[in-house]
Amino acid sequence: MISDRPIAGYVLLTKRDTLTNAGDFLADRPVDLGSPAEFKAHIRSASRKYMVDPALIEAIIQVESSFRSDAVSHSGATGLMQLMPGTARDLDVIDRYNPRENIHGGVKYISKLMKRFDNNMMLAIAAYNAGPAAVERYNGVPPNAETPRYVKKVIKAYHDFRITGYTED
Repeated sequence: MISDRPIAGYVLLTKRDTLTNAGDFLADRPVDLGSPAEFKAHIRSASRKYMVDPALIEAIIQVESSFRSDAVSHSGATGLMQLMPGTARDLDVIDRYNPRENIHGGVKYISKLMKRFDNNMMLAIAAYNAGPAAVERYNGVPPNAETPRYVKKVIKAYHDFRITGYTED
């Protein structure tokens, strides 16, 4: 919650703070690791098939949808890994709300991005958010309002998942 009044447990932002400032502040907040348990089998299966670290997949899912398979973004991305309709079609995902299909499609996509960007995780994560063409155009993380914060949040969640052992049996 962002408020201009002090409320117990919340942060007070001043009138000088803008939505961009609030986003910077929120990017530094702890990432709620959600409850990936019910999706672990799908994450492991897809991670093995496409050779992607399952902690990275859990991190992307956490940041994209907070482990909500019914999540829908303002841009039309849906499901756990927030697949756009065209991307889902390209990945042979028929039901973007189906956890198994969504996870397998999203992991296949991040695997392709990792290959495209020479296993540079930061660039692959940026491309997952902004699109590979934007990353190539800027020869790095696009300097827009969203993508640098997105990359930071995913990398933080990735490290958190690796430390907490969510990917362990």
